Amino acid sequence: MRNAIAAIISVLCLPRPFKKWPLETRFKYSQRLWRNLDPTVRFAIWVTVSFLVLIFLFSFAPGCAQEATCTGSKYTYFWSARPNEIGDTLAGISGSIAFFWLIVTVVLQGKQLSAQRKELVLNRIEMREQSKATQEMAESQSAQVRLLVGQQEVVDQAAVLLGVKRRLEHLNTETITYFAHPKDSPHAHIEGRIVPRGKYETELEFFLDLNECLEETIARLNEDRLDLELSIRKGFFNQKADLQEIRYYLDGLPENYDRLTLAGKMYLSDLKIYRSTALLREITTRVYEESNG
Repeated sequence: MRNAIAAIISVLCLPRPFKKWPLETRFKYSQRLWRNLDPTVRFAIWVTVSFLVLIFLFSFAPGCAQEATCTGSKYTYFWSARPNEIGDTLAGISGSIAFFWLIVTVVLQGKQLSAQRKELVLNRIEMREQSKATQEMAESQSAQVRLLVGQQEVVDQAAVLLGVKRRLEHLNTETITYFAHPKDSPHAHIEGRIVPRGKYETELEFFLDLNECLEETIARLNEDRLDLELSIRKGFFNQKADLQEIRYYLDGLPENYDRLTLAGKMYLSDLKIYRSTALLREITTRVYEESNG
């Protein structure tokens, strides 16, 4: 049956340019067209052709006119019938075929709508995946930006610490030297410094010694053994502008702490820089109060 339909297509249904092909080529091309058709359309064509074949075979059955005997076939009677009877017969056949193809059209539209719904679902899933991928990409880029910002803050932090170290080292001896009473001799004086002196290969060594000097100074202040009056008179804290600049830089470090990388935070913790900053602030406040008083 399929070969017969393919043969009909190759002979009758192909466009004129294709009819120049050899019959065998047209037949193979028609078979390929038939295989590529939708199963519903192929079924509808098969039913239509079968219906027409049945009608053609039925037309050879005996037929009887009202005024004559049953001597001829229905086919003979059809051509000798009145025009209205011929029209009614053709209308019945074509109407049946048209109604059948109307049903086929509804089925095909249903398939198309189902395919469109599936495509919409797939598009929605794809858009969701794209949105997820875009969000992950944005988060990745944001993490990279945070990392770059953190690395830049570490570089800036190292530059600030180096600048603070150099400024502390360039303070004159009178500015960083104070006089205190020994524990066992309240009337004698010994010298102390808030900034260590010496050559330091690393910033870590310098700031750890700085923290020790400041801790010792605060301890003597709290024990009331530091002679601020004599120390100020000898030049203690006389470079106020330089000391205020140093404090400004040190106070700015905690403001950018959250943007630092883990390594940067660990480095500041190892330096005990926040402790040193707090101690220097306390000493500065006490000295300025004494000098203003």
